[in-house]
Amino acid sequence: MAQLLTATLDEPVTVDASAIPKSVQLEQVVSGQIAFADQRPPIRGKARFTYTKTEDSATLESEFGTVAGVQVFEGSGTLLEGEGWDRLELFKGQSIPGKVFFHPTLGILKIEMPAWPLGVAMTGQHDCGDPVTTDYNTIQKVGVVLTEQPTFVLSSYDCSGTFDADIVRHAQMLVELRWADRNKAATLNEQPQVEVSFQTVWGWFPHEFLSSPVSIFHPEENGQGFTYWYALRGPGSQEQAWRRRDPGQRRRQVPGFQDEPGARAGARPVSVYGP
Repeated sequence: MAQLLTATLDEPVTVDASAIPKSVQLEQVVSGQIAFADQRPPIRGKARFTYTKTEDSATLESEFGTVAGVQVFEGSGTLLEGEGWDRLELFKGQSIPGKVFFHPTLGILKIEMPAWPLGVAMTGQHDCGDPVTTDYNTIQKVGVVLTEQPTFVLSSYDCSGTFDADIVRHAQMLVELRWADRNKAATLNEQPQVEVSFQTVWGWFPHEFLSSPVSIFHPEENGQGFTYWYALRGPGSQEQAWRRRDPGQRRRQVPGFQDEPGARAGARPVSVYGP
């Protein structure tokens, strides 16, 4: 049974994967925790990984669709320390073989551990750019709307911790939708029926969707016959949204996608600071 989880390292690990030559064995020691969506207690651990790059430009069928330019690393991991689950003691000191699929832009797409009934597949990607900039910043997010993951939200507040848009600071907002199922994306001419809203805390912005055969978020799919749906709003500010405030609506952040399994969403608010 698949579980949604979030892994957080104690210290960031910087690796220039593109500069790593094939067939050279490397080693990395990392520590951190894994938090589960079902609110069970998190697991903490420390592990040593040895790995070798085996492919430079593979193609992978992922939750995002077909992704080209994937780098493949094969190796093993050994649990050195662990707490939060009594069965971790069974895994300590054991070398567990695995395979990691890495994309230079999207990050780790998939982890396979064939000797164990374990694995990880990325269901979303979130990039906050430079949230403390005083000039111009781009944030974006890509994810799949599923029954167990029915809501997709991208908010500049989550990145910067402040309300960026006001009467003199504006945001341009872009949303791309595609059916997650490749057959539907190639044959259906109807837009995925998800609830979409562009908002600030005080109001909302009107928008319309247009279809396109070209993807901005997934250019590697262009030419495969898929249909994409776009909505663009901006530049907009809280002042403009206030004029359209509807007290009867309870939309919260920008944008939200709900109650339609099988849709893939990408969003990119572009925040411009200053008049």
